[in-house]
Amino acid sequence: MARRSARDTGLLLIMLVTGLLLGSLIGKAFSNLIPYIGMGESIGFSPVTIDLGFIVFTIGLSVSINVAGVIGLIIAFLIYKKM
Repeated sequence: MARRSARDTGLLLIMLVTGLLLGSLIGKAFSNLIPYIGMGESIGFSPVTIDLGFIVFTIGLSVSINVAGVIGLIIAFLIYKKM
């Protein structure tokens, strides 16, 4: 079995993120025409602030994904596999 290089893994990651972003944008743009394509969920945790006196950190993460984003993710993966 062939070993994937770090460059291939980086390309896969970039393609998956791009597919997810484009799919989500398309889903939001066409959600008025096709209502179910814009359905989605938001997961994550609310921001947490850590004050150390001389520096303040605020950490939080939220991911919002819809049906079109998942479709874009799958298409990006299929394109990567054909390369």
